[in-house]
Amino acid sequence: HRENFPALRQGAGATLFRFYQDVIRLRLARSALRSRNIDILHAHDTNRVLAFRRWNDGEELLVLVSLNNRSFGDSYRIESSRIGNDGQWQEIFNSDATAYGGGGLTNAGALSQSGGAFAARLPANSVLVFRRQ
Repeated sequence: HRENFPALRQGAGATLFRFYQDVIRLRLARSALRSRNIDILHAHDTNRVLAFRRWNDGEELLVLVSLNNRSFGDSYRIESSRIGNDGQWQEIFNSDATAYGGGGLTNAGALSQSGGAFAARLPANSVLVFRRQ
C-alpha cells in the first residue's frame, strides 16, 4: 500500500501540508530558531506546558508548547526573571490556526509583558511562537 502524497496535499491532508510548509518557512526566516541559544523558562508537568526563549542577532522569540488536551482560553501565565523587562510580544505562529484545521484560539495584537510575567491564550495541543517587539 503506497501513499499518494501529491493527492494527500490537495485533499484531507491539505491543512497538514500547509502547517509543515509554514513551520519550515518560519524556521528558515528566523535565525533565533536556528541558533544554539535556548533558555527553558517554564516546565509544568501537571499542566503539560513548556515555555522557552530563543534568541540570535538581536531577535528574541518566546515559544509556548501545550501537550494538554484542554485549552487555557482565558490565559496561561508564566513567570521568569529571564523573560526580561517590560515589553511587547507579537504572536507570529500558532499551530491552532484555522488554516491548519485548528480551532482558531489565537492572540491578536501585541501582548504586554511586565515584571518577568507573560500571559497568553494557549490552545490545547499547540505550539505558539511570539517575537519581542
